[in-house]
Amino acid sequence: MKKLLTLLLLFASSHAVVSAQHLHHPSSHVHTHGHHRHPTDYRCPYCKPDLSDLFRTNRTVPLDVVYLKNGSILKGYLLEVKPDESVKLQTLDENIFVFRVEEIEKIVKEESDLRHPRNKVAVKGPVRGYRGFYELGLFGGVGADAINHTELNTSHGYQFNPNLFVGLGIGLHVFESEAASIPLYAHVRSEFVDRRITPFADVRLGYAFGDIEGLYFSPSVGVRFGWGRKSDTYVSLGYTLQCGRYEFYDFNWYEPQTVTRTLSLSGIGLRVGMSF
Repeated sequence: MKKLLTLLLLFASSHAVVSAQHLHHPSSHVHTHGHHRHPTDYRCPYCKPDLSDLFRTNRTVPLDVVYLKNGSILKGYLLEVKPDESVKLQTLDENIFVFRVEEIEKIVKEESDLRHPRNKVAVKGPVRGYRGFYELGLFGGVGADAINHTELNTSHGYQFNPNLFVGLGIGLHVFESEAASIPLYAHVRSEFVDRRITPFADVRLGYAFGDIEGLYFSPSVGVRFGWGRKSDTYVSLGYTLQCGRYEFYDFNWYEPQTVTRTLSLSGIGLRVGMSF
């Protein structure tokens, strides 16, 4: 009996020593209960790593890389995949994007060094789909009928690729003469390179209604500053030409009458706007 008790005591003490060593061993800190694992276990198939923790490490990690047909490349983690419909991706800057399958060239898995600047975000120019512009313009009149004016414009249409937008627009132009016009126009815009900061050119052609009615034409060049998949701000230098008739009442003391003048209003100015 004494020998048996001695053996039991030795076994219990040795088990306690092993358990204590196990509790203090670094590898014991990885929890695999259910779907919860330590943040540094990057290959967890059930959860997304803590991105802030990832950037503090020197490791390369497997990322989902989405190649779009417009040339843009985005890296991150797929959150949702709907076959034949769309995919949802969270990028490394923690923005979430949804892409239709027809926008996607391919999706691959790649090992990436998160410390490399180009892996932090890879969105370039605007992607295919709806796009809208909102802008404010200040123009100084030039030529024989020089009248300054302020304008508010908005255009909406389709971005066919990173370099071509086609849409329709409407504006409100208020002249210093207290006259106003509302131009309706076709809007074509081309961005020269597929980058976050890119030069562009656009042209608008249509017809203006209101106090001054007639042809409306406005080309411009500028620079776009992208800050998202579709969102950006821009500044441009433009020229406007509005031809038309302007009617006003002449309070002549001996013969008051309505006078019609043919105008050719030209102006050069700046536009500042944003697009979505």
